Amino acid sequence: DPLMDFFDERCLFEADVWTATAALRAAYEEWRREYGSGRRIGPKEWGTRLGARGLVPSKRNRVRGWLGVRLVDAEYVEHTLGGDRRGQ
Repeated sequence: DPLMDFFDERCLFEADVWTATAALRAAYEEWRREYGSGRRIGPKEWGTRLGARGLVPSKRNRVRGWLGVRLVDAEYVEHTLGGDRRGQ
C-alpha cells in the first residue's frame, strides 16, 4: 500500500473523528514532498485506499471529509464528533 507509511506517520484511526478531505490530502502531499515518496496517488485511487482502511466519506457543513481518521500534526484541524454537531 503506497499510503501505509503516510498513515503510520501522520494519521490516527479512531471511530469518533472526522477530517476534511482537503486537509488530509494536503498533509499527504506535504509528507510526500518531505520524504520524496514515490508516485502521486490520484483522486480515485486515494478514495479507494481510504475506503479500504474502513474510512467513510462524509460531509460536514458542505465540506467533504472522512469519518474515522484524524491527523497527528496539530497544524491541521480535526473535528471530534462528540463536539459541535450543528450544521450536520
